Amino acid sequence: MIIQTIKKLLSFLIWAFALLSATNTALAYDGNELYKDLRGQGFVEGFAWGRITGFAKAFADGGFLGTCLTVPEGTSNEQFVDVVKLYLQNNPQIRQRSAQVIIHNSLVEAYGRHSPKSDGWCY
Repeated sequence: MIIQTIKKLLSFLIWAFALLSATNTALAYDGNELYKDLRGQGFVEGFAWGRITGFAKAFADGGFLGTCLTVPEGTSNEQFVDVVKLYLQNNPQIRQRSAQVIIHNSLVEAYGRHSPKSDGWCY
């Protein structure tokens, strides 16, 4: 009985530690890391693409901080990535900021934003 309890406790602690480590890493992901990943190849570049396109789609559909991204019809994932990459190239002084904030600011600057509809959705 005691051994089972110790095993469960250890398992819980290991998972808790892993979750906290992953969360801290995600929160620490800044514009420098994003810019480096966008210039990489393979997995790291794919990770950056996924982060940018995922945020762009969520921001366009569901909004972020009470506003919606205004995306022209036919905008591709590649365009979202190009916008963020160009923003990082043209604004090296802000790369220490959160990647999420940089993605948000670059997309708003490029496409603009609008208020959600009465049902709370952007589209």
